[in-house]
Amino acid sequence: MDTAKAKVSDSCTSGCMHTYNGLGMSNTSRKTSYEKGTVKQLLMFSEAEGNPCLLDVCGNFLAVGTDLAHFKIFDLSRREAKVHCSSKNLTELFPGLGGIASVKCNSYGNKVSILVNKADESLDSKICFYDVEMDTVKFFDFKAGQGDGGAVPSYSGEEPEKDRARFTQPYISKLRMQQSVTEHPALQDRIPVSHFWDHSEPRLFVCEAVLEPNLQFPDKKQQQTESSESTPDVLIISFFSTEEHGLLLQDSFPLPSTYQALLGIEVPHYYFAKKPGEAEKEAQVESGSVQLSQMVAKRPMRDFIGLEECDKTTREAMLNFSFYLTIGDMDEAFKSIKLIKRQLVQQTSSKLPNDHKIC
Repeated sequence: MDTAKAKVSDSCTSGCMHTYNGLGMSNTSRKTSYEKGTVKQLLMFSEAEGNPCLLDVCGNFLAVGTDLAHFKIFDLSRREAKVHCSSKNLTELFPGLGGIASVKCNSYGNKVSILVNKADESLDSKICFYDVEMDTVKFFDFKAGQGDGGAVPSYSGEEPEKDRARFTQPYISKLRMQQSVTEHPALQDRIPVSHFWDHSEPRLFVCEAVLEPNLQFPDKKQQQTESSESTPDVLIISFFSTEEHGLLLQDSFPLPSTYQALLGIEVPHYYFAKKPGEAEKEAQVESGSVQLSQMVAKRPMRDFIGLEECDKTTREAMLNFSFYLTIGDMDEAFKSIKLIKRQLVQQTSSKLPNDHKIC
């Protein structure tokens, strides 16, 4: 262990990395950068904001959550970290909130996703989404049809009733979210346990969701049939998140039996932690899955099977194709697929001998 890592582990309760700097936590401040064991900067939190206890880095942005349900976003792209999004208090938006369980931001720093605890400290079925630019909060509730209004604005300091009246689009987005869940019953009655944003594509969000522990079926026979055949215990669910279209389901699939948990997403792959001691045979690994090490595996996204090694232009075109297909814009989807075909032809041509190249 080098000096910098030793210093982080000695003085901090949690940590992560950004470029060559370690990011760590102490009780009332944020130790953001380490160089040869030297603290480069402290990011302070007030007593009202609480002690920082959660952190996550995506791209050049650091998301910090506190034990008093506050969160703040910092820009790490410069020599010193700067506040990108001032402190927000979730308890003002959700009175019954027990606390923040996890906070993440996207690679542009303009979207924040939050898993929350109930008052009894158990995980809630909602994922909160905060839009930094619009200063609004929306939530996606896996327990479809239950909840007290799915999208409310972030309070600007005015009375809640007056503040809510200033926004209409979040409520439209709420209806769209509920319809998406209704169209996909397998997403209902679940609890999100982890969530991640892609490190380069700011629209792409993925979460791991498990069945509610107290899920009940009318009779035991139905429970055995549905749980074994059509209701996987754990789902991996990816979404596109945009201001105009809200939260849109991109894909969902059961967690493969040889994997223990979702670790993240970076187009064109999902990343997973393997089960401890799991001896993965080739026959057990799903088609397209790749073993990275004894502990980590990756699986290509549905639209990238066979395109895992594509270049940036093709990757962006495929993402746009998937997005436009999701929102039903077939004209734009067709334009994207034409670009993908052209790129693949060029790549194939470049690999041919000179006397076989396409003119």
